[in-house]
This record gives sequence, structure tokens and C-alpha cells, in this order.
Amino acid sequence: MRARNAEYNPKKFAAAIVRLREPKCAALIFASGKMVVTGARNEDDTRLAARRLAKMVQKLGHEVKFTEFRIQNIVGTGDVGYPVRLEGIADERDSESSYEPELFPGLIYRVTEPRATVLVFVSGKFVVTGAKKRSTLIRAAEIITEVMDRHRKTDAQAAPAAPAPAPATASVLAASSSSSSSAAGPRPRAAPRVRAAEATVDPAARRLVQRLNVESGAVGAGGAVAAAPTVRSVSRPGGSTARRRPTVPRRR
Repeated sequence: MRARNAEYNPKKFAAAIVRLREPKCAALIFASGKMVVTGARNEDDTRLAARRLAKMVQKLGHEVKFTEFRIQNIVGTGDVGYPVRLEGIADERDSESSYEPELFPGLIYRVTEPRATVLVFVSGKFVVTGAKKRSTLIRAAEIITEVMDRHRKTDAQAAPAAPAPAPATASVLAASSSSSSSAAGPRPRAAPRVRAAEATVDPAARRLVQRLNVESGAVGAGGAVAAAPTVRSVSRPGGSTARRRPTVPRRR
């Protein structure tokens, strides 16, 4: 408890936890004299941190020696850069892999030679653990990369294509509009249709236009001649026919 950055709570954990800033790591010191250093980035930093912690314990008044240093576990991470099919890996390597998505989202792959354990995720990332040498870690990463490359998830498997929309035909549009209108209320009144018939000229309008042309001097003087308006028949769904009121052109 006299050391800096130390934490000891025997009710929660039986070891004293000591954290170092340089190199950045944490150590578990047990009453038996054993010590576990974790969190260092390489083997050299691990050995340096263990020596510094042993020196710290010596300065606190304990007769200790720095002996039996060895690497127990090296952890490495990697990413292949593309999604993979974990079900395919589990089916192909049934004896070497374990995949239970209800319990853990990753696939557990056990490399027999060299001995290591790899956690593979669907995103393409993996974690190699259990290696005691750097060469073992690299070899396990190469093996799992080859397996993941054979089960690379294609674009169609990664994102299923959305169903194509139905063509907007006249029958489909009519059915949808009728169903929506019946649900909303009474059926709307149909709009009037313009019957394809020949245009007729109102005699009274013709006479009025001729008189206006004569008064304005348009006839025989090279001016703009106004034409008589035409009237088209409009038929409604009920069968009645309405005539539009002729529009007299404005005097120019």
C-alpha cells in the first residue's frame, strides 16, 4: 500500500494491482511472490516492466529476486478488410472450429500446428491468442487468413437486393386508387370528358366579330382580323351535354 499507483482489495481480488506509465502496463503481484505483467506492446517492454516492479518491491523492504521470466501469452489482432461467412468456416472446419452465435458473436478457431486460438468475426477482424512466440502468432494469422479468404462474403450475400417494384400499369393504379377512396369516404365524382367532335361556330358570334372588324378598319386595311370563337361539346358521365358560352375576342 506504500507504493504509487497500487491497488489492493483482498475482498475482490487476492493480488495487488500496480500500474506503470513507462512502459505502459499493469502487474498483478501475489503474496506467494509470483508476478504477472500484462498490457505491454512487445517482449522487451514486458521484461523491462517486470524488472522495474521487482526493484520497486526491493525498495519497499522485501528480499526478492528477479527470476524465471518467460512469455506465457501473446495476443495479436488483424483485419482482412472484407466480411466473411462464419457458417461456411464452421461447416468446412467442423473439428477445429466452434460457432454459437447465440452465445458469442465470433467463431472460435483452434490452430493445432502451431498451437494457438483465433477469434474470427463476420466483419473480417480476428484476434490470435495463446501463442508464446512471435513466429507462432504470425503463422496462425497466415493460416486463418487463408481460411477466411475461401469464405469471403460477396456483395449479394452481404446486402440482399431489394425486390423490384411492380410496374405501374393502369390496372394497378386503378385498383389502388379505388381501394383508398372507398376507405376514405364516398367515391368521388368523375371529371367531365371532352368529346372528340367537330367544332362548331356560333352564328351570333360570327356576326359580332364581322361587325367589330368592319368598325375597327381591320377588313380591307391590312389590320389584324379577329376570328369567330369555336364551341366544343362537353359530355358528362350522366349523358347530358353542356355547351360552353362562346368567348368574344377582345377588340384590338
